[in-house]
Amino acid sequence: MTKRPPEEQRVKRLLEMAFRLMQRRWKRAELAEHFGVSERQIQNDILMLRQWLEIEHTREGYRVKRPPALQAISLPADEALALILATKIALRSLGMPSEPLRRALERLVSLLPTPLGRVVESTMFTTLASTAENVARREQLLRQIEGAILNGWVVELEYAAASRQGTVTRRKVDPYALVPHYRSWHLIGWCHTRNAVRTFKLDRMKRLVVTREPLSRPPTIDVGEYLRSMWGIMEGRNQPKHHVELIFSQQAAPWVEEEHWHHTQQCQRLPDGRLRFTVTVPITPDFCRWVFHYGTEVEVVAPEELRQWIIEQAQGILARYHAPSLPQRELLLSPSRAARVS
Repeated sequence: MTKRPPEEQRVKRLLEMAFRLMQRRWKRAELAEHFGVSERQIQNDILMLRQWLEIEHTREGYRVKRPPALQAISLPADEALALILATKIALRSLGMPSEPLRRALERLVSLLPTPLGRVVESTMFTTLASTAENVARREQLLRQIEGAILNGWVVELEYAAASRQGTVTRRKVDPYALVPHYRSWHLIGWCHTRNAVRTFKLDRMKRLVVTREPLSRPPTIDVGEYLRSMWGIMEGRNQPKHHVELIFSQQAAPWVEEEHWHHTQQCQRLPDGRLRFTVTVPITPDFCRWVFHYGTEVEVVAPEELRQWIIEQAQGILARYHAPSLPQRELLLSPSRAARVS
């Protein structure tokens, strides 16, 4: 891989250093060890940062005394509301630094006309319940990985993959992007072990070390397009895609058709009010669970392997509760029933 020019390396180092000095105090020796440069270089970097930031120095180290304020801007109400909604979503993503977000949210609300501001303010601090330890750990991991992405550094993981019953493996990963998904955060990057792009859930990272080793290969994927091709967050790019046909009940139909689930989906209302839903995706655990959570409100028409998986889950549930198994013909979607919805 082509090595970055020294000036580009320094710009990235200065940006990360400014961010870190806003969080806590750092001694010159700590910064030198973290960035892999001399203490003299760190001193020169601090002198450079002092042209824009107010940095104080005590025996405990350096820290930004007062974060710089951005130039005041005037926002139309619709733009302020859009930012408020985005900030409220961010507050529900565990691990995001909540206090800066709360302060930003208060400032944004203050820009709104009084009646509208009161309505927004009454609901703006809804957050998810979680332990302080869990939030602090996620926040630390997010900062470490963001720093690695910013600098183009490889990370080393001790990772407990769910697909291997929690067996911990060591991985070296080129970090490309951090992505929130439901209540979790995921790292998308190039796995040196698998020699392919993989997704890693932050909560399964038992240990993370940010190396100063440059990426083994530059990002070769468009992260937006990569996510667009998937259902959920689980990797399915190397699995065959299937044409999936589902029939949702009249009760479930509105919940399904009003959402955009995948760019290949097609919805068709049937004469009796049910919904034919088709999509072309790999059959990943994420997708199977999505189908299964609709229970008796959905029938799988195709593919056969998904139908069989649903049958196995239903039989497993009956066995768990010691209920008598239903005849196979009642579990399967018979050809005659399939014909009635075509």
